[in-house]
Amino acid sequence: MVAVTVELSTREAGMSAALDRPPAPSRPPRRGVSTAAKRVGFLVAAAVNGLLLWVAHQLLDWGWPGFLTADFELVLGLVTASFIASIVLNLALAIHHGVRFRAFADGVTAAFALAVGLRMWAVFPFDFTGYSTDWTTVVRVALGLGIAATGIAIIANLVKLITGADDGDA
Repeated sequence: MVAVTVELSTREAGMSAALDRPPAPSRPPRRGVSTAAKRVGFLVAAAVNGLLLWVAHQLLDWGWPGFLTADFELVLGLVTASFIASIVLNLALAIHHGVRFRAFADGVTAAFALAVGLRMWAVFPFDFTGYSTDWTTVVRVALGLGIAATGIAIIANLVKLITGADDGDA
């Protein structure tokens, strides 16, 4: 009777060891971009967006590019709001760039981009009649792809915001 008990204990011990998970490998330390470099990047992005905002308001006065029509004025208000939101969020990210806040900021800027894309689609402030090639279809396809990709970006950032998932570059 004693031998049977010892045999069962050995089997149970063997099965228990077989069912135990091996320890998870430790993650190597991250070798990402330093906090100071991220801050500089966000500040540069804010400055570039400020410059682009100024340029957007000069385009019709400059008459460049030639295919841009006066209907661009109908889109300019939303373009301005988008640039301002991007500037404000980049300045905020220079101070705090945690995963969830970054997802929030990226989601907000993507939502503005989606609104701009949809407004561009509706107004279509472009005229290619003076060119040897009619680029209307190409621009419509590009706008459509941009709108779809921006919609996907909004969903991805919403998931990241809710879950706090880190993709490695936050």
